[in-house]
Amino acid sequence: MSRLERNFLFLVLALVALLAVVGAYAFRQVTDSVVQGWGQRMAENQVRYNSSRLLQPLEREIALTQQMARSPTLISWAENPTNPLLNQLALRELESFRENFLDNSYFIALTKTNDYYYNNSENEFAGKELRYKLRRDRPADAWFFGLIDQGRDLHINVNPDVELGITKLWIDVLMRDDDGNILAVLGTGIPLDELINQFVVARQNGVMGMFVDSQGAIQLYQDQRLIDFASFVQPEGQKRTVDLVVDFPDEGRLLLEKMREMQQRPEFSQDIVTQYVTISGETHLVALAYLPKIGWFDVTFLNLSEILPYGEFWPLGLIFVMCVIFILFIIHYALRREIIFPLGVLADQMERFGASKGSKGSVSVLTERIYQGELRQIFFQFQKMADLVQSDKERLEVLVEERTKELEKKAREDSLTGLLNRSAMTEVISRESQKCSRLGKNYGIIWIDIDKFKKINDKFGHAAGDNLILELAQELRRDLRLYDYASR
Repeated sequence: MSRLERNFLFLVLALVALLAVVGAYAFRQVTDSVVQGWGQRMAENQVRYNSSRLLQPLEREIALTQQMARSPTLISWAENPTNPLLNQLALRELESFRENFLDNSYFIALTKTNDYYYNNSENEFAGKELRYKLRRDRPADAWFFGLIDQGRDLHINVNPDVELGITKLWIDVLMRDDDGNILAVLGTGIPLDELINQFVVARQNGVMGMFVDSQGAIQLYQDQRLIDFASFVQPEGQKRTVDLVVDFPDEGRLLLEKMREMQQRPEFSQDIVTQYVTISGETHLVALAYLPKIGWFDVTFLNLSEILPYGEFWPLGLIFVMCVIFILFIIHYALRREIIFPLGVLADQMERFGASKGSKGSVSVLTERIYQGELRQIFFQFQKMADLVQSDKERLEVLVEERTKELEKKAREDSLTGLLNRSAMTEVISRESQKCSRLGKNYGIIWIDIDKFKKINDKFGHAAGDNLILELAQELRRDLRLYDYASR
């Protein structure tokens, strides 16, 4: 091995070592960026998914409970609870509402007598709906008197009923007379275990869901020991808040501060706020979404190292290193063949040429042996490789862009009708409102409701209801102008 070839080999080895160090650092930076960006999008999608799934049944139950609170029959009975005829009519009215609630249960607590009525899905208490009397001096009944004292027309809270031996998420609504006096607290409940299993327990490793109230008190969580039951009557400082699940107090305080900011600043209330926290010694990405309709926050924790472990990237890194080594070997071989070896031949021929005193024959042989391969072929091959990589890159970018547009379209469209979904329409209304406010113009919103839609579903089935909605959507879409929007 000549000195030139030996020095060149050392240079190649040094380049391999340098590329390994720089490549490892760059690889880690790129993977960190990919994981964090992917985790951010996944966290936002997860929190939107959880929120929509929980709000859909709750909004229905709230609307039905508020309708029950406006029932003239129940109001008359609450004003005269000792009247036997009104009592009979009221219980019959309550039964009709019970059959429509998701849990097929109801409760009503009268302020004049403190009587608590309840019946469940098994109709277990038919004829004996009056279960017990509420007492102000009993801690288990503090929820009732607290709601009356605070005058909260709607409240959602998780609380165990000691007398009945059940724990539910209760939807509490105040019943008032024409003068605004509180006559009763009524509502329905959804079993806690059912809610947790359906909306909180993650179906994927590394994902942890939670719902907390406006004060950060935990309402729904897979570890029920951390749930802050009857949180609205708990004194400050004794609530089980979201900061209990993180390792460092500063991170917990920052979470609570962000929640307060999202409530106090309307422009942030529709945003999804993310933050990194530490749980059990591992970094988690937490996403916060405020649900103003129920006054809760949807909190989703993602353990990125478990969802997308860095170990999954190392095979790619190894392939990259092997490719670099292979390429360097090829370059070394090509340079040795096209440069180092010809230079060695040149040195040898020059020595022979010197010994032969410039013989013409030796010059022609020298020229023929040195230029049997041309360096431009290397650049030609490299250009081909670069063109291939660029072509693949452009093709992948097109595929990624098409897929992104497809996902964005699905995220903005209603799955049944193809119209804009609620989130997309909210953006449109906000944009048009700002535009019209700036230009001093007006815009209109038309709300369309299908009369007796529930009866159609009950009589002909939900498939018929879906077909009706789909046909209505097609009619709307047919009449839309270019600057009109329709959503479901």
